[in-house]
Amino acid sequence: MTSDVAKSTKKHPKSFNLATYKFHALADYASTIRQFGTSDSYSTEPGELEHRSPKARYRRTSRKDYVKQIARIERRQAYLRRIRARITPTAGAITSQLANDDDDNPAPEFTVHHKIGKSENKPLSIALFYNDNIGDPASKDFIRRLKAHLLPRIRAMLGFELGGEGDWQRVTFHRDRMYSHRTMRVNFTR
Repeated sequence: MTSDVAKSTKKHPKSFNLATYKFHALADYASTIRQFGTSDSYSTEPGELEHRSPKARYRRTSRKDYVKQIARIERRQAYLRRIRARITPTAGAITSQLANDDDDNPAPEFTVHHKIGKSENKPLSIALFYNDNIGDPASKDFIRRLKAHLLPRIRAMLGFELGGEGDWQRVTFHRDRMYSHRTMRVNFTR
C-alpha cells in the first residue's frame, strides 16, 4: 500500500512543449503590444465584473428552470432600457449606466470620475446621521457643506446659472434622507 502511495506522489518531470498556446502566441506579442499598448495601459475589469449580471439575475429566480427565468429578466431589463432611452433625451448616452444602476452590479464606466448605485433601499436620516457622528471632525458644519456641495450639481442638472453664496440655504432634502450604498467605484486614471 505504501509503495502505491509513493508512486502516485512522485513528481513527474515536465518537458518543454512548444505546442502550448502561450508559446504559439509568442510571435504575436510584439504586434499586439504595438496595437493595444502594454498590459498596464488597459483594464480587464469590465470582463471580470460581467459575471455579476447573471449572478444578480439568478438570485431573483426560484432556482428551478432558472435559464428561462434569467432570460426573461434580461429581456425585461432591455425593454425598460429602451423605454428610458425613448423618454429621456440623454438616455442614449447613458444606456450602459442605466443597465447597471443597482449596488449589486456597478458598471465600470471609465469616462466618468465615479459611479454610485441609484437604489434607495437603505435610507438614512440626515439629522440622525449628523447627530450620530457629531464628534467626528468631518461632521463639522456637515449639513451646510453638504448643501453647498450639492447646489452647483443641482443647478447644472437643471441648466441654471450658478447663484450667490447664500443660495445653499434654499436646498432642502426630501424626507430628510440620504441613502447608503455598499459600493462606489472611482476612476483615478482620468
